[in-house]
Order: sequence, then C-alpha cells, then structure tokens
Amino acid sequence: LLEHGSGLRLLAGRLRETAPVGEEAALALLDALRRAADVVVVDAGADPSPFALCAARTAAQTWIVTEPEPTAVERASALMEH
Repeated sequence: LLEHGSGLRLLAGRLRETAPVGEEAALALLDALRRAADVVVVDAGADPSPFALCAARTAAQTWIVTEPEPTAVERASALMEH
C-alpha cells in the first residue's frame, strides 16, 4: 500500500492487462483490505474488473459516480444490476 501524507493508503491497480483475478482471490484481498482500513474505496472505472464487481457485490455500501452521458449511465446501470 502506498501511503499519502494525509493518511490515505492506496493499492494501485494494474498498469496493463493481466490475467483476471478469481473470485476466491478477490474475496481474500477484500477481506485483508477491510481488516487494514475502516473504509475501502474501489474505483471501478468504466469497464469494471472481476475484482471491482466482487467488491460491489460484497460492499456494505455502494456509491456509483458517473458522467451524465448515455454510455456512462448505461455502464453504471449494468454495474448496479450485478
């Protein structure tokens, strides 16, 4: 985890395409992050990874922020349906 001067800790995402993370590995990583922090924020991006989808499914709260453009709203709607 990278630590910012504000106390925020960041787990940076992938820089290039890698093999998908399986659900078991995603759940284990989310569990470790939840033990290490009071709040875990996942930036799912426009095309959410299997990890981001797993995080959304298991979250106590899910906030979706999007642009007011048709494609962005469609993708946000699809994320909510997962």
